[in-house]
Amino acid sequence: MQVILIGFMGSGKTTIGQLLARTLATNHIDLDEFIMQKAQQSITEIFATKGETYFRQLEQLYLKQTLQLPGVLSTGGGTPIIAPNAALLARSKFRLFGFLLVFKQPFNVFKMTPVDL
Repeated sequence: MQVILIGFMGSGKTTIGQLLARTLATNHIDLDEFIMQKAQQSITEIFATKGETYFRQLEQLYLKQTLQLPGVLSTGGGTPIIAPNAALLARSKFRLFGFLLVFKQPFNVFKMTPVDL
C-alpha cells in the first residue's frame, strides 16, 4: 500500500481513500469490504455467527494481504486497536495517516490536491 488511512468508525476513511486513490491514479481497498467479499458475509453476520475473535483473525489475515497490494487502504475503525494489527501497520513501509474530520456545517464537494496531503 502507498497510503494507509486509519480513524474512527464513520470518520470518512473510505470516502477520503476513494478520492485520494483517484487523485493518485491508483487503487483503493476498503479493508472491511475486502473481508466481506472474501468471507461472503457481512461483518454483522460474521460477528453474529462466528464472533469477534474470528472476525479479528480474518481482519489480521486480510490486512497482511492488502498491505502487499498497491494503492490506498482504508482500514476498519477497530483495526489499529488490535495489537497484532497495530504491529503490522507500524512495520508497514508506506505512509500511515490517521485523522479525524469534524464538520460543523454540511458540505457539498471538496477537492483534494497533493498539496493537501
